[in-house]
Amino acid sequence: MRRRIWRGLAVVVLIASVGLFALVRAVRGPSNPASVSAAVPTRIAGVMVLDAAAGLVTGPADVVLRDGRIEAVGPAAGAGEPGLVLIEGAGLTLLPGLIDVHVHLASGTALPGPLALPETRHHLGALVLAGVTTVLDTSGPLDELRELGEATRHGDVAGPEILYAGPALTAPGGHPIAIFEAVLPWFLHDFVKEHLALPIAGPQEAQAAVAGLVAGGAHVIKVMLDDIPVHGPELDDPTLRAIVAAARAHDRIVIAHVGTDADARRAAQAGVGALVHLPYRDRITPETAQLLAREGIPVATTLQVWTRLTELLDRRAPLTALERRLAPQANMAALLRRVPELTATDLPEPLHAWFDVVRAGQPLLAENTRTIVDAGVTLLAGSDSANVGCYPGAALHRELELLVAAGVPAPDVLRAATASNAAFLGLDDRIGAVRPGFEADLLLVRGDPTRDIAAVSDIVAVWADGRRVLSLP
Repeated sequence: MRRRIWRGLAVVVLIASVGLFALVRAVRGPSNPASVSAAVPTRIAGVMVLDAAAGLVTGPADVVLRDGRIEAVGPAAGAGEPGLVLIEGAGLTLLPGLIDVHVHLASGTALPGPLALPETRHHLGALVLAGVTTVLDTSGPLDELRELGEATRHGDVAGPEILYAGPALTAPGGHPIAIFEAVLPWFLHDFVKEHLALPIAGPQEAQAAVAGLVAGGAHVIKVMLDDIPVHGPELDDPTLRAIVAAARAHDRIVIAHVGTDADARRAAQAGVGALVHLPYRDRITPETAQLLAREGIPVATTLQVWTRLTELLDRRAPLTALERRLAPQANMAALLRRVPELTATDLPEPLHAWFDVVRAGQPLLAENTRTIVDAGVTLLAGSDSANVGCYPGAALHRELELLVAAGVPAPDVLRAATASNAAFLGLDDRIGAVRPGFEADLLLVRGDPTRDIAAVSDIVAVWADGRRVLSLP
């Protein structure tokens, strides 16, 4: 029993960067918990407004939404105008919709068993119910992600705007291929290499691989620079540089999964556009942090995925109130029942050593966060959900809380999840701010999150493209 539990944990959460695509696409797990209304003209009166770029709450102001856009922001905006749905904003703060730049939509959060199905439909609704209105899926099946993006964009399905990388590029036998080959039957190995990770044997294969991803609609290109299992193969420097050059030729940036300080330094020297993990295996040096800052390479820290993994290894799962509300309920209940069964001595090969590395690195996460912040590195906000026990939407809220606990001021954390993420994605001309003309992707909360980050989770209302998000009964 325990060995089966850990094999499933290896497939989904301990990979910490790849989601398991539905082998049968008709099977999507739990249903979408949200719906969206038609976009109706709305006036939010007397509300405080977050200026995310400045890190300030201003107001009170009136905000008018019309035809999916923010029409006006200011004193008495829309006052006396007939036909506007009125929402009283006293005591509330209006934020731009949150943005998560590290998700895996075609993955699951359950431990193995009858409930261990991909939860794609549920993820979409849970994200917008949590106020996450835009996501970057950092590795997954291109066709599936393209279809999901079209469905949420047109309002056919409640969910965020979806940008995606498609399958990650990795060394032959590298992360995550080695993990999947260790825990999946042989007849699924080719499926993994087609849909979840593409092995690149050398620089000569970079151009074709990148061109194929771009043709499939990839917005960014992801590379894996981490030896999971320990001492596994990684992309070499000539291949990494060839991938970056090919991506630039297609006007794409490369985002890198890294594990160590050395991985981060290699990525920066090769010219990647962002790191989608903070080094979690060892201490990041001030020199590497300064290199990242000098090259303008932002970092999505993903503290919550390593923290949750460590908690599971310690046979506990302290879920937040938002996680308990938005998680797939049957899967969450099964997880909580089975967590006490997890035993370190039953860890499957070849992950024994890697689990030890993750646990040893946990105390360094806050220190590494402060090191890059002190160096002037731009923070991005990403959750690396879904993974076992890492619930999309709620996981980003926990990431923000962990950043604050690591010493990052709440206004800076809010900027990371809104304005900085929007700028990184090249969307800061239409999202990431409460500004006239911008898309009405909005999160209304009680209290002032610049003073108490927990206020972000006290949600009153969410709009995606001007459509109000509703929780299904």
